[in-house]
Amino acid sequence: MTAGVGRLYEGVTAPSAPRARSEILRFFDGLEMVTPGLVNVSEWRNDFMPEKPGRTIFYAGMAKKL
Repeated sequence: MTAGVGRLYEGVTAPSAPRARSEILRFFDGLEMVTPGLVNVSEWRNDFMPEKPGRTIFYAGMAKKL
């Protein structure tokens, strides 16, 4: 899966950087996470999803300064 996503991002101006959830979560150190936290990107607008996705490929998170 990661290799396939990497191929999709070859040659784009904003390249991908595969990271584990724990590595992404560090970007939010010292900030207050906004609900629902760091989750599968589809969970941010889950009222549009007919069913819960199986595997997380992209994470989304938002936080505010304390």
